[in-house]
Amino acid sequence: MYHNMIKVVLEPFFESTRKNIYLFTTSVLALLMAVWAPFNLAAEPVPIKIGVLSFRTAEQTRTQWAPTAEYLNVAIPGYRFQMVPMNYPEIDRAVTEKTIDFVLTNTAHYVTLEANFGVTRILTMVVSIDGHPFKEFGGVIFTRSDRGDINDLSDLRGKTFLAVGANSLGGYLVAWQTLKRAGINPQHDFAKLLFNGLPHDEIVYKVLNREVDAGTVRTHVLENMVKEGRIKLADLKILNQQKVPDFPYLLSTQLYPEWPLARLQHTDETVVEKVIVALLTMKPGSPAAVTGKYARWTPPLNYQGVHELFKELRTGPYQDFGAFTLGDVFHKYLKEIVFLIIFMACVLLFLAKIIHLNDSLRKALSEVKTLRGFLPICSSCKKIRDDSGYWNRIETYIRHHSEAEFSHSICPDCAKKLFDRYNDSVTAKEMATANKEAARKTRDD
Repeated sequence: MYHNMIKVVLEPFFESTRKNIYLFTTSVLALLMAVWAPFNLAAEPVPIKIGVLSFRTAEQTRTQWAPTAEYLNVAIPGYRFQMVPMNYPEIDRAVTEKTIDFVLTNTAHYVTLEANFGVTRILTMVVSIDGHPFKEFGGVIFTRSDRGDINDLSDLRGKTFLAVGANSLGGYLVAWQTLKRAGINPQHDFAKLLFNGLPHDEIVYKVLNREVDAGTVRTHVLENMVKEGRIKLADLKILNQQKVPDFPYLLSTQLYPEWPLARLQHTDETVVEKVIVALLTMKPGSPAAVTGKYARWTPPLNYQGVHELFKELRTGPYQDFGAFTLGDVFHKYLKEIVFLIIFMACVLLFLAKIIHLNDSLRKALSEVKTLRGFLPICSSCKKIRDDSGYWNRIETYIRHHSEAEFSHSICPDCAKKLFDRYNDSVTAKEMATANKEAARKTRDD
């Protein structure tokens, strides 16, 4: 009995306590989850994609650049960097669709992306050639050493010329600029302008084998082939050879910056800053640099010279540079054109009014003829002598020399002379008859 009483009294208390404990526990767990959530999310690394221009297979490009991606993963915690091999169209599409965050491509392609899509260079790659670092490259124009008829650029007129490709900066464009400045137009002055494609080595072989008269390749290609024992430098003649301090390779053109690493417009600033710091502080001889075939990274060089080259040659992103279309005229001078149209309309209206007035005046003048000068007239009969010496009645003369016409009638004084019976009783009918007779005589004259 007491047991039941105690149960009745205490059961509500225990039930309330259980509910409070449950609510407290739930609240604590919710609070812990809210606090832990950001740390849990941060544990997932943010993916960062770097598009890399690939001239070889995708697997070879990944192998070359994978150590650089791993270096960035270690140097910048919280992010997962991935190198994505791409060709030119794939990079253009990825930049347009914003599916990559950075792009590593050759100099000419970068300038095109900068002009068309607003990508921005953040670093320039310093390549390693024979263990030496180089930030710039150029082109070499050459022929066979036994070609006595080709000693300078002007001798290339009428010759066959071989290059890598129409859009290759080191393999053609820098040579085209040099030739243009020497007064040579490759499209018109060569017997044939040919493009062989990669590799550069094939161009050297075709010149040596007399398949073409001359050619051009990127700097250091000839030295590499000599080092590998594939050609002898004595068999070649370098045209327009240039000497640049601290640049040991054969050169015929200007030098231009090496490949840049560029960011896209949507790339987060924090990531950009961390990538710049990480790559600039990469130690010399790093496995990433060795496998990637570069020495180090440097702050971005000035690529304006490449823009100027494209403008000068009117190619790449500047194919229409300097062309001034009708649309450009309207866009630039719209206000002036509208004012000119209004002004010309007013002038035309004024001229139309003047022409109308002139026509009216000419018509009026055409109806008027004026007699000027002295007229010889007979004192008796009042006839006038014309230029031919003939005497004409005055009305006949005036009618022939003007637009005037005469209507004849008879005045009372003349009527007395013409009609013997004329007196005050002359009737109107007789006067009308006399006037008709006078008019008839005038017509007969």
